[in-house]
Amino acid sequence: MHHSVSASFPLAVRVERIPSSSPLRSVPLDEFLLPGVESCAWFGPRLRAVGFGSVIGDEDERALTPNTLGMLWRTIVELVRCPSDPQPSDLQFPLAFISEGFHSRTPSAVVIPRTLIVDVEDERWVATTARTRALDEVDDPLEAARHLHDEATSTAIPLPEPTELSMLPGRMTQDEWRRSVTHIIDKLNEGAASKVVMARDLSIRATTPLSVREIVSALGRHFPTTWRFSVAGLVGATPEMLASASNGRFRSRILAGTAPAGRGEDLMNSDKNRREHRLAVRSVTDALDDAGIPREEAAGPFILDLPNVAHLASDIEGSLDGRTVLDVVHHIHPTAAVCGTPRARALALLDECERTERGRYSGPVGWMDHSGEGEIALALRCGQLSDDALTLRVFAGCGIMPDSDPRSELAETRAKMAPLLTVLGVE
Repeated sequence: MHHSVSASFPLAVRVERIPSSSPLRSVPLDEFLLPGVESCAWFGPRLRAVGFGSVIGDEDERALTPNTLGMLWRTIVELVRCPSDPQPSDLQFPLAFISEGFHSRTPSAVVIPRTLIVDVEDERWVATTARTRALDEVDDPLEAARHLHDEATSTAIPLPEPTELSMLPGRMTQDEWRRSVTHIIDKLNEGAASKVVMARDLSIRATTPLSVREIVSALGRHFPTTWRFSVAGLVGATPEMLASASNGRFRSRILAGTAPAGRGEDLMNSDKNRREHRLAVRSVTDALDDAGIPREEAAGPFILDLPNVAHLASDIEGSLDGRTVLDVVHHIHPTAAVCGTPRARALALLDECERTERGRYSGPVGWMDHSGEGEIALALRCGQLSDDALTLRVFAGCGIMPDSDPRSELAETRAKMAPLLTVLGVE
């Protein structure tokens, strides 16, 4: 049975700028976050946002997917705004948070918040949205922000002490994972593919609920140059931007090739890592070219130094040419950086060898506004919180090449898990 939401999806939006004199203006944005998985968040240099609730009902969940969201954004004609409401110059409310699976078979999460608090262009904004045609049925933005701050500050739950946390094995033991990597290396040397990205996981179990607010805040302190996110329980700090779209243009950042922190020059001198990086860049440029999306030549590679690892990175810029940021993302995902290349052959090897169910790890995650612009990153350096917030499933992956060493690749996954393990106090 096919469902449709675009024909009956009226939205009314109210927007207020929080005055600089208001106490709500000086509160750190992450303090608005509720401790469980009820709120969404995105923290980056361009925009910082927290969202609460959703105007999407259960009846819409199957119909309103990231694939259909772009069409919905274009076809909503019943979007009611107050003409006197101010608007940021580079953002059009409403805004949707998006988290897709690595595999298309994985259910996606799309959230259009009832209340959204945004820091952009050195100002703080509040937008309230409702499924209605009547503006008087939409919550007052400033009252909604005050209520959320009161609720958040009265329900603070700190991270458990490290002694209250236990580490559980993932779907594959370390020995099983190494054996699978060895098998993949053999297959690559037989010509089955050029590169395959293998993921693994482990779980952190807590005796009291883990706090999204504390995790997101700690990730910001430890990894300030990443994009931090929390969408439907998937929380992390990613260094890789699939597509950031603004003013009709987009930029994509590709990471492939990894070394220990401070060893970036080793990457530049490594044939294996430079080949891996070229494959990742080519997977994106070929996908853009096949889709007829105008682009410039890739800028890079350059060394991206993070506190826990160093990467080879390249940036690609291009024109949206009437597309949404999600349109661009859906042409290039999954890239060689999270799947391998050629894509179909790499996926076949993953189906054979990777028993880790990735869920929404290594899928697109981010936000899109009503203009179709926004930021969609890869969900890396992340974990999935259970509904009761007592378990955090942590993921990492690495690119396997014909000359890879399974022990080195396992060590690389440990380094990539470090962001979440560090903020939780688990080493």
